[in-house]
Amino acid sequence: MSQRQKQLQKDQDEKTKILATQTALQEQLDQKDHQELLKQKSQLEEKLANIKEKIVNYEQEKERLQKESAR
Repeated sequence: MSQRQKQLQKDQDEKTKILATQTALQEQLDQKDHQELLKQKSQLEEKLANIKEKIVNYEQEKERLQKESAR
């Protein structure tokens, strides 16, 4: 094999290694992003539940006040 062919093969091997590393890192990033999104979703669901609870409490208080003022 000529020197050029050896260098080409070496470069192609290096490219393959880099692409494999890039793919692995992207998969790790995707997994991390997915976990972060799940965490954010959970936090938003908790906030939504709290808001819904406040609305229920507000409606109950409103009804109580309306009944009191109707007396």
